Amino acid sequence: MPLLVYFNHANNPVSSAIPAGWWEGMPVLQRLDLSACGLTGPIPAPASLRSFKQLALSDNQLSGSLPANLTALTYNVARNQLSGPVWLPPYHPAAEDAHIFVDLSHNQLSCPIRLAHLTTLRRLVLQNGGFDGCDFNDPTLVQLPSSVTTLDVSDSCAQARRLIIAVLASLLRPSFARCTCYFGVSLSVCAPCV
Repeated sequence: MPLLVYFNHANNPVSSAIPAGWWEGMPVLQRLDLSACGLTGPIPAPASLRSFKQLALSDNQLSGSLPANLTALTYNVARNQLSGPVWLPPYHPAAEDAHIFVDLSHNQLSCPIRLAHLTTLRRLVLQNGGFDGCDFNDPTLVQLPSSVTTLDVSDSCAQARRLIIAVLASLLRPSFARCTCYFGVSLSVCAPCV
C-alpha cells in the first residue's frame, strides 16, 4: 500500500504483534491509529527516521522500549506495558509551528526523561508512567523544553511526587512562560508554574 496516507484500525482486535518492517510498506503514511487492537510485543523500529502527524498505539499490550527513530506530532502510546528510558527523536520535518503532544501514561517507564530537544512539545502526559527506582535527586534525570504548556504527572505514589519536583526543576527557568499542571496532589505544587 505505497500510497496509503491514513490508516485507522482502532478497536478492532487482531491480538498479534506488529510485524518487523511493517512501516516500510507504507512510505507516505502520516496518520496511524491502532489503538485498542490487542497488539502485543515491541513496537518495531523503522529502518530510518519515521515521522507521523498522528501515531496512536494506546490501549494495547505493547512492551519493550520506545523506538529511537519513530516520532509524531501526536504520539500516544498510553496504557501499554512499555519500559525503559523516555527519549523520542525530533519531529521531522522540523516545523516552528508544529505543536507536539506526547502521551506516555500508564506504562512502566524509567529514567532518564530526556525530551528537551523537542522544542515544540506542548502537552506531555506521564501520568502513572512507572519511574520506579529513579533517583530524582539527580537534576539531569528530567530534561524538558520550556515550550511545555500542559504537563500531567498525576499519580498517587511517592515516586510521582519526586517526579513532580524534578519536572518543575527542569521547567522553571526564565524562558518558561506558563503551564497547566495536573499533579494529583496539592494545588500549591502548581503555584510556581502559573
